[in-house]
Amino acid sequence: MFVLFSLTLYVYAKIWTNTDQLGQASPQDPPIVTLTLILFFIASACRALLSWRTLKPLVQTYNFYLFLLLALFAVLFYRVTGISTFILGAIAGFALQNEKPHTVILGGGLIALFFYTIHIIGYSCGLINDQLNVNWTRQSSNGETISRLALGFCYPTRAFAFLLPACFAVYYLNKSLLKKALMTLCACYALVVFIFTNTKTSLIILIALLFGPLIEKALQKKRFLSYLAIASYPILYLISLILTLTAGSNWNGIINRLLSWRPGFWLKYINGGINFIGMSDSNRQLQKLSNPLDNYFLSPLISGGVAISIFLIIWNVIFMYLAYKNRNFKLIVIVLIFELYGMSESQIQPIIMVFLPLLFSFVLSKTALDDNDFFRYELQTEDTFNGESSK
Repeated sequence: MFVLFSLTLYVYAKIWTNTDQLGQASPQDPPIVTLTLILFFIASACRALLSWRTLKPLVQTYNFYLFLLLALFAVLFYRVTGISTFILGAIAGFALQNEKPHTVILGGGLIALFFYTIHIIGYSCGLINDQLNVNWTRQSSNGETISRLALGFCYPTRAFAFLLPACFAVYYLNKSLLKKALMTLCACYALVVFIFTNTKTSLIILIALLFGPLIEKALQKKRFLSYLAIASYPILYLISLILTLTAGSNWNGIINRLLSWRPGFWLKYINGGINFIGMSDSNRQLQKLSNPLDNYFLSPLISGGVAISIFLIIWNVIFMYLAYKNRNFKLIVIVLIFELYGMSESQIQPIIMVFLPLLFSFVLSKTALDDNDFFRYELQTEDTFNGESSK
């Protein structure tokens, strides 16, 4: 788990220093940030070398070429958008592809909770400050101005986003005293985050997690719902576009106000122009002067262009299909909740860009590919993915 520890350390080092560009390397980064990144590369290389005997057969399958495709896209994504977290996720995923998703989600969640606790304690003691000198506010539907804090995460919405890995770890745990203790701690953190950041989306996500087991059962029993889950990314992508073109054009409309005027801002970016690859000059200026594009699905379209957006749609559908064929419904629920959160928050994008390539590599490693059957699976029971071996 040292790979995940070093990766999380790098992410928090970026937060604790002088940057709000979480997924972007900067010449202004202090040496400590560079050192944590080097530490991550060393840990990943050592982990890959230690598991070379099991990685070697992978080179003889189509899996290896899919890994290469993912790596090439990660480089392209970085060149176009400047966001490097996709590369970090792909590297970590390749290094840990022999680990079970259950092990990684639990380990990664506990590591995230450890750093989150240190961060909150440091912020409470005045050791960690908000890097951006911005007076964050929210305008309620009745016109009242509500003050918000970023809790040292640069943006208020990031405060809950960084708690999500810990919440997912709790969700993956079987019933035990540890699960109850972690659930209580995460609930306390979520309450604190909601009070100080006034992030309504956090409550929606917590409610969705509570209904996670019911969603799992529904996906197992109803194949139609599973197909909808597989196509969730393009569906939510289409919904985002429809909301932008309809509700966004009516600034004072009910839907636009309920969504805190997000569709209106989305429309500004759409009108700013969309390139085949890369961001238009108009949107670069708009990004500096206006509100951020708070939408995980539209953000790649605006910042990366049509080509990047199409690849992400295909990639996410394949990922969900692999998870479904491996009967890993917990993983599907987690991705669905990530996507639900991303509907109204773009600040989660750097975290998703680490999280999803990581899990994609794990699911991909469970498959065997040949010419006769493009995807040939060894179906596993739900108990296996929950960390118990079926007998």
